Amino acid sequence: MHLRPLEDRNVKHTRRMATLAALAAISAFASAQAAAAAAVETRHSAVALLAEHASLPGDGGAVTVGLHLEPDPGWHAYWINPGDAGLPVTLRWTLPDGFVAAEPRYPKPHVIPFGDLVTYGFNEAILLLTELTVPAGLREGDVELAVKARWVVCDDELCVPEQANLALVLPVGDGAPDAAQASRFASARSKLPRPVDWPARFEHDGDEVRVAVQTPAGAGGMSDPYLFVARKHTVRYERQEASFAPRGVVFSMAAGIRADKADAFGAVLAFTDDDGAKQAVWLDVAAGEGLSALVAGGGAAAGAGTIAAGDGGGAVSASTTAGTLSLGLALLFAFLGGVILNLMPCVFPILSMKALSLANTGGNRRTAREGGLLTPPASSSRSPPWARCCWVCAPPAAKWDGVFSCSRLR
Repeated sequence: MHLRPLEDRNVKHTRRMATLAALAAISAFASAQAAAAAAVETRHSAVALLAEHASLPGDGGAVTVGLHLEPDPGWHAYWINPGDAGLPVTLRWTLPDGFVAAEPRYPKPHVIPFGDLVTYGFNEAILLLTELTVPAGLREGDVELAVKARWVVCDDELCVPEQANLALVLPVGDGAPDAAQASRFASARSKLPRPVDWPARFEHDGDEVRVAVQTPAGAGGMSDPYLFVARKHTVRYERQEASFAPRGVVFSMAAGIRADKADAFGAVLAFTDDDGAKQAVWLDVAAGEGLSALVAGGGAAAGAGTIAAGDGGGAVSASTTAGTLSLGLALLFAFLGGVILNLMPCVFPILSMKALSLANTGGNRRTAREGGLLTPPASSSRSPPWARCCWVCAPPAAKWDGVFSCSRLR
Protein backbone atom coordinates (compact mmCIF):
# COMPACT_ATOMS: atom_id res chain seq x y z
CA MET A 1 0.00 0.00 0.00
CA HIS A 2 1.27 3.45 -0.90
CA LEU A 3 1.19 5.71 2.20
CA ARG A 4 1.84 9.42 2.04
CA PRO A 5 3.39 11.42 4.92
CA LEU A 6 0.88 12.57 7.52
CA GLU A 7 1.88 16.20 6.99
CA ASP A 8 1.11 15.98 3.28
CA ARG A 9 -2.29 14.48 3.97
CA ASN A 10 -3.10 17.20 6.53
CA VAL A 11 -2.10 19.92 4.08
CA LYS A 12 -4.21 18.30 1.39
CA HIS A 13 -7.19 18.02 3.74
CA THR A 14 -6.90 21.70 4.80
CA ARG A 15 -6.64 22.86 1.21
CA ARG A 16 -9.55 20.70 0.11
CA MET A 17 -11.75 22.02 2.92
CA ALA A 18 -10.91 25.58 1.83
CA THR A 19 -11.90 24.75 -1.76
CA LEU A 20 -15.18 23.18 -0.69
CA ALA A 21 -15.92 26.12 1.59
CA ALA A 22 -15.31 28.54 -1.28
CA LEU A 23 -17.61 26.58 -3.58
CA ALA A 24 -20.24 26.41 -0.86
CA ALA A 25 -19.99 30.18 -0.46
CA ILE A 26 -20.65 30.58 -4.17
CA SER A 27 -23.84 28.60 -3.75
CA ALA A 28 -24.87 30.64 -0.71
CA PHE A 29 -24.45 33.95 -2.52
CA ALA A 30 -26.16 32.77 -5.69
CA SER A 31 -29.74 33.81 -6.33
CA ALA A 32 -32.62 32.36 -4.33
CA GLN A 33 -32.77 29.35 -6.64
CA ALA A 34 -29.78 27.01 -6.89
CA ALA A 35 -27.19 28.32 -9.36
CA ALA A 36 -24.45 26.02 -8.07
CA ALA A 37 -24.64 22.34 -7.27
CA ALA A 38 -23.21 21.21 -3.97
CA ALA A 39 -19.47 20.62 -4.25
CA VAL A 40 -18.41 16.98 -4.32
CA GLU A 41 -15.16 15.74 -2.85
CA THR A 42 -13.61 12.73 -4.57
CA ARG A 43 -10.43 10.94 -3.62
CA HIS A 44 -8.09 13.40 -5.30
CA SER A 45 -10.30 16.20 -6.63
CA ALA A 46 -13.04 18.68 -5.78
CA VAL A 47 -15.82 19.25 -8.34
CA ALA A 48 -18.97 21.34 -8.62
CA LEU A 49 -21.50 22.27 -11.31
CA LEU A 50 -22.08 26.01 -11.73
CA ALA A 51 -24.51 28.06 -13.81
CA GLU A 52 -23.73 31.45 -15.32
CA HIS A 53 -27.42 32.37 -15.40
CA ALA A 54 -29.82 32.75 -12.51
CA SER A 55 -32.72 31.35 -14.53
CA LEU A 56 -33.57 29.67 -17.81
CA PRO A 57 -35.08 31.76 -20.63
CA GLY A 58 -38.72 30.77 -20.96
CA ASP A 59 -38.76 31.89 -24.60
CA GLY A 60 -35.76 29.72 -25.45
CA GLY A 61 -32.14 30.55 -26.05
CA ALA A 62 -28.86 29.41 -24.53
CA VAL A 63 -27.26 29.31 -21.10
CA THR A 64 -23.75 28.38 -20.02
CA VAL A 65 -22.89 25.98 -17.25
CA GLY A 66 -19.45 25.02 -16.02
CA LEU A 67 -17.85 22.00 -14.39
CA HIS A 68 -15.40 23.22 -11.78
CA LEU A 69 -12.62 20.62 -11.42
CA GLU A 70 -9.71 21.10 -9.04
CA PRO A 71 -7.14 18.30 -8.65
CA ASP A 72 -5.29 17.98 -5.37
CA PRO A 73 -1.80 19.54 -5.20
CA GLY A 74 0.64 17.38 -7.14
CA TRP A 75 -2.13 15.85 -9.27
CA HIS A 76 -3.33 16.73 -12.74
CA ALA A 77 -6.31 16.12 -15.04
CA TYR A 78 -6.29 15.88 -18.83
CA TRP A 79 -7.12 17.86 -21.96
CA ILE A 80 -9.44 16.74 -24.77
CA ASN A 81 -6.41 15.00 -26.30
CA PRO A 82 -4.47 13.72 -23.29
CA GLY A 83 -1.35 12.82 -25.28
CA ASP A 84 0.51 9.61 -24.48
CA ALA A 85 -1.58 8.71 -21.41
CA GLY A 86 -4.70 9.66 -19.50
CA LEU A 87 -8.34 10.34 -20.32
CA PRO A 88 -10.20 13.60 -20.95
CA VAL A 89 -13.17 14.67 -18.88
CA THR A 90 -16.41 13.16 -20.18
CA LEU A 91 -19.84 14.58 -19.40
CA ARG A 92 -23.04 12.56 -19.75
CA TRP A 93 -26.00 14.91 -19.44
CA THR A 94 -29.53 14.09 -18.32
CA LEU A 95 -31.68 16.98 -19.60
CA PRO A 96 -35.37 17.65 -20.24
CA ASP A 97 -36.74 17.18 -23.74
CA GLY A 98 -35.57 19.80 -26.19
CA PHE A 99 -32.39 20.72 -24.31
CA VAL A 100 -29.10 20.16 -26.13
CA ALA A 101 -25.62 20.22 -24.58
CA ALA A 102 -22.63 21.26 -26.69
CA GLU A 103 -19.15 19.83 -26.21
CA PRO A 104 -17.27 21.29 -23.24
CA ARG A 105 -14.70 23.98 -23.97
CA TYR A 106 -11.28 23.53 -22.39
CA PRO A 107 -8.72 26.16 -21.43
CA LYS A 108 -5.28 26.01 -22.98
CA PRO A 109 -3.51 22.87 -21.71
CA HIS A 110 0.02 22.43 -20.40
CA VAL A 111 2.66 19.94 -21.44
CA ILE A 112 3.02 17.60 -18.46
CA PRO A 113 5.83 15.02 -18.68
CA PHE A 114 4.63 11.78 -17.09
CA GLY A 115 7.63 9.51 -16.68
CA ASP A 116 8.82 8.84 -20.22
CA LEU A 117 5.48 9.95 -21.65
CA VAL A 118 4.29 13.36 -22.84
CA THR A 119 0.78 14.30 -21.73
CA TYR A 120 -1.47 17.34 -22.06
CA GLY A 121 -3.50 18.52 -19.11
CA PHE A 122 -4.00 20.78 -16.11
CA ASN A 123 -2.54 20.81 -12.61
CA GLU A 124 -4.65 23.80 -11.56
CA ALA A 125 -8.37 24.34 -11.05
CA ILE A 126 -10.31 24.67 -14.30
CA LEU A 127 -13.87 25.50 -15.28
CA LEU A 128 -15.05 23.55 -18.33
CA LEU A 129 -17.73 25.60 -20.06
CA THR A 130 -20.70 23.93 -21.76
CA GLU A 131 -23.42 25.77 -23.65
CA LEU A 132 -26.94 24.40 -23.25
CA THR A 133 -29.56 25.17 -25.87
CA VAL A 134 -32.89 25.84 -24.18
CA PRO A 135 -36.11 25.18 -26.13
CA ALA A 136 -38.87 27.78 -26.31
CA GLY A 137 -42.15 27.40 -24.49
CA LEU A 138 -40.92 26.25 -21.09
CA ARG A 139 -43.55 26.14 -18.38
CA GLU A 140 -43.04 28.04 -15.17
CA GLY A 141 -41.31 26.09 -12.44
CA ASP A 142 -37.94 24.54 -11.73
CA VAL A 143 -35.84 22.56 -14.17
CA GLU A 144 -33.12 20.08 -13.19
CA LEU A 145 -29.92 19.87 -15.23
CA ALA A 146 -27.97 16.74 -14.28
CA VAL A 147 -24.63 15.39 -15.42
CA LYS A 148 -22.39 12.44 -14.68
CA ALA A 149 -18.76 13.57 -14.92
CA ARG A 150 -15.87 11.16 -15.31
CA TRP A 151 -12.18 11.95 -15.41
CA VAL A 152 -8.74 10.63 -14.51
CA VAL A 153 -6.20 12.33 -12.26
CA CYS A 154 -2.55 11.38 -11.96
CA ASP A 155 0.43 12.32 -9.84
CA ASP A 156 4.02 11.21 -10.39
CA GLU A 157 3.23 7.64 -9.34
CA LEU A 158 -0.46 6.82 -9.68
CA CYS A 159 -3.43 7.37 -11.98
CA VAL A 160 -6.91 7.19 -10.49
CA PRO A 161 -10.29 7.28 -12.29
CA GLU A 162 -12.88 9.46 -10.59
CA GLN A 163 -16.51 10.39 -11.15
CA ALA A 164 -19.31 12.48 -9.68
CA ASN A 165 -23.05 12.92 -10.21
CA LEU A 166 -23.99 16.59 -10.15
CA ALA A 167 -27.22 18.52 -10.72
CA LEU A 168 -28.45 22.10 -10.92
CA VAL A 169 -32.02 23.26 -10.37
CA LEU A 170 -32.85 26.53 -12.15
CA PRO A 171 -36.18 28.32 -12.37
CA VAL A 172 -37.77 29.29 -15.67
CA GLY A 173 -37.57 33.06 -16.05
CA ASP A 174 -35.91 35.67 -18.23
CA GLY A 175 -32.49 33.94 -18.46
CA ALA A 176 -30.68 36.84 -16.78
CA PRO A 177 -27.02 36.32 -15.78
CA ASP A 178 -26.18 35.58 -12.16
CA ALA A 179 -24.05 38.41 -10.83
CA ALA A 180 -22.50 36.12 -8.23
CA GLN A 181 -20.99 33.98 -10.99
CA ALA A 182 -19.96 36.72 -13.43
CA SER A 183 -16.28 37.01 -12.45
CA ARG A 184 -15.75 33.24 -12.34
CA PHE A 185 -17.14 32.68 -15.83
CA ALA A 186 -15.35 35.73 -17.20
CA SER A 187 -12.08 34.34 -15.87
CA ALA A 188 -12.81 30.94 -17.43
CA ARG A 189 -13.51 32.55 -20.83
CA SER A 190 -10.26 34.51 -20.66
CA LYS A 191 -8.38 31.21 -20.47
CA LEU A 192 -10.00 29.71 -23.56
CA PRO A 193 -7.91 29.65 -26.73
CA ARG A 194 -9.02 32.55 -28.92
CA PRO A 195 -10.56 31.41 -32.23
CA VAL A 196 -8.72 32.90 -35.21
CA ASP A 197 -8.99 32.52 -38.97
CA TRP A 198 -5.25 32.27 -39.59
CA PRO A 199 -4.58 30.04 -42.62
CA ALA A 200 -3.28 26.66 -41.42
CA ARG A 201 -2.57 23.51 -43.45
CA PHE A 202 -0.93 20.15 -42.82
CA GLU A 203 0.77 17.47 -44.88
CA HIS A 204 1.29 13.82 -44.01
CA ASP A 205 4.46 12.54 -45.66
CA GLY A 206 5.49 9.04 -44.62
CA ASP A 207 6.46 9.08 -40.95
CA GLU A 208 6.10 12.85 -40.54
CA VAL A 209 3.29 15.36 -40.19
CA ARG A 210 4.05 18.99 -40.97
CA VAL A 211 1.72 21.86 -40.03
CA ALA A 212 2.15 25.37 -41.46
CA VAL A 213 0.49 28.36 -39.78
CA GLN A 214 0.40 31.79 -41.37
CA THR A 215 0.43 34.42 -38.63
CA PRO A 216 -0.52 38.09 -39.06
CA ALA A 217 2.69 39.36 -37.52
CA GLY A 218 4.89 36.66 -39.06
CA ALA A 219 7.62 34.97 -37.05
CA GLY A 220 8.53 38.24 -35.34
CA GLY A 221 5.30 38.18 -33.35
CA MET A 222 5.93 35.01 -31.36
CA SER A 223 8.53 32.98 -29.52
CA ASP A 224 8.51 29.53 -27.91
CA PRO A 225 5.57 28.27 -29.98
CA TYR A 226 3.98 24.92 -29.29
CA LEU A 227 1.15 23.21 -31.18
CA PHE A 228 -1.40 21.10 -29.26
CA VAL A 229 -3.14 18.88 -31.84
CA ALA A 230 -6.67 18.11 -30.63
CA ARG A 231 -7.25 15.03 -32.79
CA LYS A 232 -5.93 11.87 -31.14
CA HIS A 233 -3.37 9.65 -32.88
CA THR A 234 -2.73 12.16 -35.65
CA VAL A 235 0.79 12.88 -34.37
CA ARG A 236 3.15 11.50 -31.78
CA TYR A 237 4.17 13.73 -28.93
CA GLU A 238 7.78 13.00 -27.97
CA ARG A 239 9.29 15.44 -30.49
CA GLN A 240 8.14 18.72 -32.00
CA GLU A 241 10.23 21.03 -34.15
CA ALA A 242 9.43 24.53 -35.36
CA SER A 243 10.81 26.28 -38.44
CA PHE A 244 10.23 30.03 -38.52
CA ALA A 245 9.54 31.84 -41.79
CA PRO A 246 8.72 35.47 -42.70
CA ARG A 247 4.95 34.83 -42.68
CA GLY A 248 4.57 32.19 -40.02
CA VAL A 249 5.87 28.92 -38.63
CA VAL A 250 6.01 25.26 -39.70
CA PHE A 251 5.78 22.47 -37.10
CA SER A 252 7.19 19.00 -37.72
CA MET A 253 6.09 15.96 -35.69
CA ALA A 254 6.23 12.20 -36.05
CA ALA A 255 3.04 10.83 -37.60
CA GLY A 256 0.50 8.94 -35.53
CA ILE A 257 -1.26 5.80 -36.69
CA ARG A 258 -4.33 7.75 -37.81
CA ALA A 259 -2.50 10.53 -39.60
CA ASP A 260 -3.48 9.15 -43.00
CA LYS A 261 -7.17 9.27 -42.03
CA ALA A 262 -7.18 12.94 -41.09
CA ASP A 263 -8.48 15.56 -43.51
CA ALA A 264 -8.82 18.31 -40.90
CA PHE A 265 -8.35 18.85 -37.17
CA GLY A 266 -8.39 21.55 -34.53
CA ALA A 267 -5.28 22.68 -32.69
CA VAL A 268 -4.19 25.15 -30.04
CA LEU A 269 -1.16 27.28 -30.88
CA ALA A 270 0.48 28.53 -27.69
CA PHE A 271 3.26 31.11 -27.82
CA THR A 272 4.81 34.13 -26.13
CA ASP A 273 4.19 37.46 -27.86
CA ASP A 274 6.57 40.42 -28.22
CA ASP A 275 5.40 41.84 -24.89
CA GLY A 276 6.21 38.62 -23.05
CA ALA A 277 2.55 37.67 -22.58
CA LYS A 278 1.40 34.08 -22.99
CA GLN A 279 -1.08 33.67 -25.83
CA ALA A 280 -3.19 30.77 -27.10
CA VAL A 281 -5.30 30.62 -30.25
CA TRP A 282 -7.56 27.95 -31.71
CA LEU A 283 -6.80 26.96 -35.30
CA ASP A 284 -8.80 24.98 -37.84
CA VAL A 285 -6.17 23.01 -39.75
CA ALA A 286 -7.02 21.51 -43.16
CA ALA A 287 -5.09 19.09 -45.33
CA GLY A 288 -3.21 20.76 -48.17
CA GLU A 289 0.02 21.17 -50.04
CA GLY A 290 2.43 24.03 -50.52
CA LEU A 291 3.22 24.64 -46.87
CA SER A 292 6.37 26.63 -47.63
CA ALA A 293 4.44 28.92 -49.96
CA LEU A 294 1.85 29.51 -47.24
CA VAL A 295 4.34 30.90 -44.74
CA ALA A 296 7.29 32.01 -46.83
CA GLY A 297 5.92 32.95 -50.25
CA GLY A 298 7.71 30.03 -51.86
CA GLY A 299 10.93 30.47 -49.87
CA ALA A 300 12.34 27.75 -47.67
CA ALA A 301 11.64 27.86 -43.98
CA ALA A 302 14.70 28.42 -41.86
CA GLY A 303 15.79 28.09 -38.29
CA ALA A 304 14.41 24.66 -37.49
CA GLY A 305 15.07 23.44 -34.00
CA THR A 306 13.59 21.32 -31.27
CA ILE A 307 11.41 23.44 -29.00
CA ALA A 308 9.99 23.24 -25.50
CA ALA A 309 6.43 23.94 -24.50
CA GLY A 310 5.65 27.59 -25.11
CA ASP A 311 3.27 27.83 -22.15
CA GLY A 312 5.87 26.97 -19.55
CA GLY A 313 3.93 23.87 -18.59
CA GLY A 314 6.92 21.55 -18.85
CA ALA A 315 9.62 20.77 -21.35
CA VAL A 316 9.23 18.30 -24.17
CA SER A 317 12.17 15.95 -24.67
CA ALA A 318 14.09 16.43 -27.87
CA SER A 319 13.55 12.82 -28.81
CA THR A 320 12.51 9.50 -27.42
CA THR A 321 14.53 6.47 -28.46
CA ALA A 322 12.51 3.39 -29.26
CA GLY A 323 13.34 0.25 -27.36
CA THR A 324 14.69 -2.90 -28.95
CA LEU A 325 12.11 -5.25 -27.50
CA SER A 326 10.83 -7.92 -29.81
CA LEU A 327 7.11 -7.85 -30.48
CA GLY A 328 6.64 -11.18 -28.72
CA LEU A 329 8.36 -9.95 -25.57
CA ALA A 330 6.42 -6.72 -25.75
CA LEU A 331 3.14 -8.65 -25.82
CA LEU A 332 4.32 -10.78 -22.90
CA PHE A 333 5.01 -7.65 -20.82
CA ALA A 334 1.60 -6.29 -21.77
CA PHE A 335 -0.02 -9.55 -20.64
CA LEU A 336 1.82 -9.59 -17.30
CA GLY A 337 1.09 -5.91 -16.72
CA GLY A 338 -2.59 -6.49 -17.40
CA VAL A 339 -2.76 -9.42 -14.98
CA ILE A 340 -1.07 -7.38 -12.24
CA LEU A 341 -3.27 -4.34 -12.82
CA ASN A 342 -6.44 -6.42 -12.73
CA LEU A 343 -5.57 -7.41 -9.17
CA MET A 344 -5.29 -3.78 -8.08
CA PRO A 345 -8.17 -1.61 -6.75
CA CYS A 346 -8.51 0.75 -9.69
CA VAL A 347 -5.12 2.41 -9.24
CA PHE A 348 -2.48 2.48 -12.00
CA PRO A 349 1.17 2.72 -10.95
CA ILE A 350 3.28 4.80 -13.27
CA LEU A 351 5.70 1.87 -13.51
CA SER A 352 2.99 -0.19 -15.18
CA MET A 353 2.17 2.65 -17.56
CA LYS A 354 5.86 2.86 -18.43
CA ALA A 355 5.89 -0.90 -19.06
CA LEU A 356 2.93 -0.60 -21.40
CA SER A 357 4.59 2.32 -23.14
CA LEU A 358 7.84 0.37 -23.48
CA ALA A 359 5.98 -2.65 -24.79
CA ASN A 360 4.29 -0.46 -27.33
CA THR A 361 7.65 0.74 -28.65
CA GLY A 362 8.96 -2.76 -29.29
CA GLY A 363 9.02 -4.35 -32.71
CA ASN A 364 6.99 -2.15 -35.01
CA ARG A 365 6.46 0.85 -32.74
CA ARG A 366 3.56 2.33 -34.65
CA THR A 367 1.78 -0.99 -35.02
CA ALA A 368 2.23 -2.10 -31.42
CA ARG A 369 1.53 1.26 -29.87
CA GLU A 370 -1.33 2.60 -31.92
CA GLY A 371 -2.39 -0.07 -34.36
CA GLY A 372 -4.58 -2.04 -32.01
CA LEU A 373 -2.45 -5.15 -31.29
CA LEU A 374 -2.72 -4.29 -27.62
CA THR A 375 -6.20 -2.84 -27.82
CA PRO A 376 -9.23 -4.95 -26.80
CA PRO A 377 -12.63 -4.52 -28.44
CA ALA A 378 -15.02 -2.06 -26.84
CA SER A 379 -17.30 -4.68 -25.29
CA SER A 380 -15.94 -7.13 -22.76
CA SER A 381 -18.73 -9.57 -23.54
CA ARG A 382 -17.57 -9.94 -27.14
CA SER A 383 -13.81 -9.80 -26.65
CA PRO A 384 -11.60 -12.90 -26.57
CA PRO A 385 -9.69 -13.74 -23.36
CA TRP A 386 -6.32 -12.77 -24.87
CA ALA A 387 -7.66 -9.27 -25.57
CA ARG A 388 -8.98 -8.83 -22.05
CA CYS A 389 -5.58 -9.44 -20.48
CA CYS A 390 -4.56 -5.79 -20.72
CA TRP A 391 -7.79 -4.38 -19.31
CA VAL A 392 -7.79 -2.76 -15.91
CA CYS A 393 -10.88 -3.52 -13.85
CA ALA A 394 -12.51 -0.78 -11.86
CA PRO A 395 -14.41 -1.67 -8.68
CA PRO A 396 -18.15 -2.23 -9.23
CA ALA A 397 -19.01 0.84 -7.18
CA ALA A 398 -17.13 3.04 -9.63
CA LYS A 399 -19.50 2.06 -12.46
CA TRP A 400 -16.89 2.70 -15.13
CA ASP A 401 -18.55 0.06 -17.30
CA GLY A 402 -16.27 -2.38 -15.51
CA VAL A 403 -13.09 -1.73 -17.45
CA PHE A 404 -10.41 0.55 -18.74
CA SER A 405 -8.88 -0.55 -22.02
CA CYS A 406 -5.22 -0.14 -22.87
CA SER A 407 -6.15 2.10 -25.75
CA ARG A 408 -7.85 4.53 -23.39
CA LEU A 409 -4.60 5.02 -21.51
CA ARG A 410 -2.92 6.45 -24.62
